[in-house]
Amino acid sequence: MDKQNQLRTRIAGDGLTAWLIMPEGFDRTMLTPGLCECALRDGSIELNNTTGELIANFIGQSTVAPVGRPYEAIIARGNPPRHGNDGCVQWLIDQPADQQANPDITKPIQDGVSFYDRKVFTIVKVGDTLAHILHPTIGSDGRDVTGKNLAAKDGKPVDFKHDESILVARGDQAIAQISGVLDRSGSVICIRDTIEIADYVDFSTGNITFNGNVVVHKGVRDLFNIQADRDVEVRGLIEAASITTGGDLRALGGFAG
Repeated sequence: MDKQNQLRTRIAGDGLTAWLIMPEGFDRTMLTPGLCECALRDGSIELNNTTGELIANFIGQSTVAPVGRPYEAIIARGNPPRHGNDGCVQWLIDQPADQQANPDITKPIQDGVSFYDRKVFTIVKVGDTLAHILHPTIGSDGRDVTGKNLAAKDGKPVDFKHDESILVARGDQAIAQISGVLDRSGSVICIRDTIEIADYVDFSTGNITFNGNVVVHKGVRDLFNIQADRDVEVRGLIEAASITTGGDLRALGGFAG
């Protein structure tokens, strides 16, 4: 038989799908399962437990395919690799609401939300379960239509760096060892007994209520409140505000109002 009129195969670029092609000049009366299997072997396609069914479908459909045109159909499928999932941290505590970053100070209450009561810090108590550490999963190798192994990647462990204020128990539960404010801003996650505010206590922070120390690097705006169980230090001007402390108040910038 002329080579141009012989069965041939085509493999997708990723190696996961193969087609059997019957050229337009092929004598369909000669089409047999054995001939199809020979074409697959010539194309380096692996025969497996689904090959017989796919060949039978190919032969059956070829009898009703238009004459004078090539006919092709999928004759083999590979199994893609299943890569493992990376580990991650599933936080269980309530995070501060994602409120407007720069509220209109002429409208302190918008859409029923008071920006005086805005919460931008995550306050936790000793014994709180902060998060679950989800471990990575192992990947499963695949196989292309030629029988070549397709290696899978295992998931990567999560880089959960923390100090002694957080305990990882049973390998997967992050538990608060002290009460305070959760700090996730640096490379090491920790709980601090001091809230530090780099700017003013104003609409960007809302009122401050905390069971530890509070340090304000600038000042406290009119009508805002600070309540702390321990010391409060304000390095800028305290306007017509209310400050309640269970420890010392250090007003380094003085008072106005």
